[in-house]
Amino acid sequence: VFLTPELKPFYAGTYFPPEDAHGRPGFPKVLKVLHEYWTERGAEVQTRAEQLTQAIRRYEAATQAAPMPPDSVLINRALAAVAGRYDARSGGFGGAPKFPPAIRLDFLLDSWQDPALTDSSTLAIVEHTLERMAHGGIFDQVGGGFHRYATDAEWRVPHFEKMLYNQAQLAQLYFRAHHLSGNPLWRRIGEQILNYVRREMTGPQGGFYSALDAETEHVEGLYYLWTEAQVAAALGEGTDLFFEVFDLVPMPEVAAGRILVMPRGLDEVAADLGRDPGALRAAVDQARRQLLRERAEREYPLLDDKVLAAWNGMMISACATAFEVTGSEDYRRMGAAAADFVLERMRTAGGALGRSFRGGVLKPEGYLEDYAFVARGLLDLHRATGESRWLTAGRDLTDQLIVRFRDHEEGGFFYTENGTDLIVRIKSAQDSALPAANAVVVHLLLELAATTGEKHYRDLAGTTLAAFGSMLQATPGAYIHMIAAARRYLESIPTAGGAPVTPAALVGAMALVADLPDTLVRSRASLQGPLHPGAEFIAAVELEISEGWHINANPASSSWLVPTSLTVNADVPLAVLGVQYPAAQPHYLASQGDTLAVYQGRATLLARLRLAPEAAPTARGLLRLLIQYQACDAVRCLPAAQIAEVVVLELGEKGL
Repeated sequence: VFLTPELKPFYAGTYFPPEDAHGRPGFPKVLKVLHEYWTERGAEVQTRAEQLTQAIRRYEAATQAAPMPPDSVLINRALAAVAGRYDARSGGFGGAPKFPPAIRLDFLLDSWQDPALTDSSTLAIVEHTLERMAHGGIFDQVGGGFHRYATDAEWRVPHFEKMLYNQAQLAQLYFRAHHLSGNPLWRRIGEQILNYVRREMTGPQGGFYSALDAETEHVEGLYYLWTEAQVAAALGEGTDLFFEVFDLVPMPEVAAGRILVMPRGLDEVAADLGRDPGALRAAVDQARRQLLRERAEREYPLLDDKVLAAWNGMMISACATAFEVTGSEDYRRMGAAAADFVLERMRTAGGALGRSFRGGVLKPEGYLEDYAFVARGLLDLHRATGESRWLTAGRDLTDQLIVRFRDHEEGGFFYTENGTDLIVRIKSAQDSALPAANAVVVHLLLELAATTGEKHYRDLAGTTLAAFGSMLQATPGAYIHMIAAARRYLESIPTAGGAPVTPAALVGAMALVADLPDTLVRSRASLQGPLHPGAEFIAAVELEISEGWHINANPASSSWLVPTSLTVNADVPLAVLGVQYPAAQPHYLASQGDTLAVYQGRATLLARLRLAPEAAPTARGLLRLLIQYQACDAVRCLPAAQIAEVVVLELGEKGL
């Protein structure tokens, strides 16, 4: 971002190559042209900077919605939004690329513990996804730890960066899944993640490093790729057994080697080979150690040895959970060492928390997420160990957070402290790769309220939830961690008799606010055509749009409008041949002075599908249809919303 001396932006870009290439200007050309503009047309640049600054401020102001307290119906809507995107074939949600969906899976585990809200299929979604990730190339089958994301829908081909926040989220998730389900595989994966972090991402003083690069020798993933000959040279006589368990799959556009995956679970392989599962697991672990020693001789990827406060807080939480679940002192010491490092080396003389530490230098300006994640990690350590010092330190950071970041006028918390040179202070509750910082703050406040008995923490959690309430209601799928906090908040509300009210008890007792999108747009799904292996059929979704409202056509009239779209996945293998959207209706919008392409009244979306020939003739499963849309009236457009329709597929024999 290029700024004026007053720190107002006038030009920005995401990537400039060293030289002109692929239609992109090289960075030297960008600098030359901008210098000419600044020296020859400075007044024009200043005007543009002011226009951009005001536009950014207007945009941020428009995202701040009216306060609305959360209700329990919101939790069921969020569950529907998550489950509606479930990929029943490969696990996870949606298609490629696939990022580890830790936030969503954690939310499903919360819900699975309340049978009144969901059924056993919720745990099945979690376990299926955990298994497919652990067996895919996104998991480092030799050294442990997860790569950043998979470039395909099957979790096989990763983007090879390793990020600390991924390890923290997934370690905590796998240990938690083990605790709730009893499945020993999840504990083993959690242990492999933390063993990797201890070995390769931990500094000598206990702080955790940020990331490991994807490339060596300018080749993506080269450090992690293998050929059959390389495996055979490392394992010798154990090679054949190793390839009974593992497979090598090609990496697109890279001929230097292949990616290790596990097509099947160890127990299944042991049964096929007639071997004891424990003995097979021991042999596989020995082979992994041999390959790890061999791999250690290769050129190592670039290590980003910054210590980031927020990501360290996340890993401290993971270590605390691991200690709670396993009782291993190694994990307690690991989390405590990092906590001591952050508290002793990453605070200023006045006690403020810094953002990053590297080479003895502290960047002093901590953000909301730094305070929130570190404080939560400290409280998790207190819960796991009972040591009061962690509670004292966590509460101190939380109290500082409230003073430094709270929005006293509208509620919620800003991402940056007051008094900075930024042209706008952002305040968001939407999840990204990390849980939203405002959502983490609500969990933190509720934990402190429960631990200390001080009601003002819970009251502040409630006002924070209300500040983002209308956003949560409009697009619950984008605010999963905040909705998880809302669930926890609702459970903390005492009844007249003093007992907490559970979300399950509240379902149906609280009506939706009248202007929510799911009251503006209703849907009905039906199937047309034969349902037997290899057959083509139609899934039709009829939308009924309330009078005075419209939804955007597909394609939408402008890039800032969200088009209506239909996404399909199913428990039964099938192919999506295409989606047919209705013809758009022209709609003149006087407030904009423009004619838009919209759907009004009724609109039918048609998905043309083909059942896989290999599907069982008697197969039965669910077809999930996820409709995304944006409802608008004459003067406003609401945030994008979703409806999930679920239809039962029951296959029969051809001709019956």
